[in-house]
Amino acid sequence: MNLMIPLGIQLIVVALIGLVAGAINTIFAAKIGTGTAADLRAAEYKKVQTFSFGNIERFSTGSLVVRMTNDVQQVQTIVMVFFQSLLRVPILFIGALVLALTTLPRLWWVI
Repeated sequence: MNLMIPLGIQLIVVALIGLVAGAINTIFAAKIGTGTAADLRAAEYKKVQTFSFGNIERFSTGSLVVRMTNDVQQVQTIVMVFFQSLLRVPILFIGALVLALTTLPRLWWVI
């Protein structure tokens, strides 16, 4: 019983640290994703401005808007997911490796 309270407190502290780190990671990933999307939209707008009249007649305005919006949104989502897992995956791997080796060191060769 004496061991449960300190372990419970440690568990809560680690969970809170994970919560804060996850929130910070998500905020930075969102900023990077929206920044990338803004840069892409500016580059797309600049490119559309250089179209000739033949190209403008070939593509409708609605078609250009839909294509640009969907493509930029997909890139933004990919960038955000990449940067969210860039920090999380190695930490989870190292933690799982340490736990596996300390829990049952005789089976280290399985990993």
